[in-house]
Amino acid sequence: MPTATDRKIRVHTRDGSNDGTGKPYVFLSHRKKDNRFINWIEGDILRAFDCGVWCDRESLGPEEWDKEIERAVRAANLMVLIVTKNTFEDGCYVVDYEIPLAQGVKDIHGNVVPEGQRHPTPILPIIAEPIDAKTEQKMNKILNNANALRADSERYQEDLKRWLEDILITKTDEENIKIAVNKSKAGDKLSIEESYYLGLGYLTGLEGVVEKDEKKGASRIMGAAYSEFSVAQLKLGSMFYYGDGLEQNSEKSAEWWTQSAESGNHDAMYNLGVLYNNGEGVKQDYQKAVEWCTKAAELGNPKAMNNLGILYEYGDVVEQDYEKAIEWYIKSAELGHSKAMYNLGVLYENGEGVEQDYQKAIEWYTKAVELVHSLAMVGLGSLYKHGKGFTQDYQKAIEWYTKADKAGYPFAQEHIEIIQKLINSSNP
Repeated sequence: MPTATDRKIRVHTRDGSNDGTGKPYVFLSHRKKDNRFINWIEGDILRAFDCGVWCDRESLGPEEWDKEIERAVRAANLMVLIVTKNTFEDGCYVVDYEIPLAQGVKDIHGNVVPEGQRHPTPILPIIAEPIDAKTEQKMNKILNNANALRADSERYQEDLKRWLEDILITKTDEENIKIAVNKSKAGDKLSIEESYYLGLGYLTGLEGVVEKDEKKGASRIMGAAYSEFSVAQLKLGSMFYYGDGLEQNSEKSAEWWTQSAESGNHDAMYNLGVLYNNGEGVKQDYQKAVEWCTKAAELGNPKAMNNLGILYEYGDVVEQDYEKAIEWYIKSAELGHSKAMYNLGVLYENGEGVEQDYQKAIEWYTKAVELVHSLAMVGLGSLYKHGKGFTQDYQKAIEWYTKADKAGYPFAQEHIEIIQKLINSSNP
């Protein structure tokens, strides 16, 4: 493992710089055939979390390639793997070298790493384009059935944000880690909470403060969890769920999230709701999913509020109730949840459960756009295209679809081409 002082790896950051010193960062893995997806996925990551992203577009060249890849993977907090139909072909550098390195089982030269010396990096596969069943089977086999995100899923942005928030560290975490490290170095006795933050520091590493040591990190966090510190229980559940410093185990993540939830942690309640909804680590139970989601929402969790809004809007699990859906969407939106803002815009645009009102649709889409919600940009583009709430304006529509394209919406160019044809046909 590199020491903290060795970790001077240049990464892309939210502000556009290449110096990610001190930030937790993501190693973005892809096949050269899939270069077209880099900017899209990287943009999604940077919008979701204030971190750095490294990918081999900045490799030093053939003679330094292996060495640089090894340093970057080992120092990263998370590997995001762009999955396409090309990813698991034979003779793939990503599969043969980068993934085994992230899993901690082999070094970059293919040498088996002894059990006690393994330092796995969590791997998040993002399926960036439709793949066939054979490719999906290979992915599941190679990545031990890792929980993949699908870039065309309605929950993609929300789930990506959850992954990053659960694995990377916030500025508040950094400050607490520094306090815990300084007290530990001074030989002072640590409280349970401080011991947890020291463990979090070991788990993630913080340049110039504490060197990454996942075993020490897991031990500290587990100790705090057994001492009934609900934040540690939440984190331990996340570590088991994502394979972050511990072997992935959805059943154990459910156990620890349950303990945290029963202590009143609304983030754990929300996570449990997701597990019961998906049948991950627990038997699928939609009623329990609704119960935990409701408890989290009532305690002020904006993601849970939005999810309740979705449940009441569609009526698949609970009785359809647009009034309750809108009530929960508004509560979530008022707490800054962009997906809820977008959902409200859709309801007002289509007149579902409310009187159709394009101005209110524009109002909610605009609020979501301020938080860089790509589908809300598409919504505004569509309203300009069809002259709903605005005077029809194809150029304005193209502007919004172009913004959505830069924000990661995968089908923006198709919309732009359609509008361009409309412009050409009206100006022969």
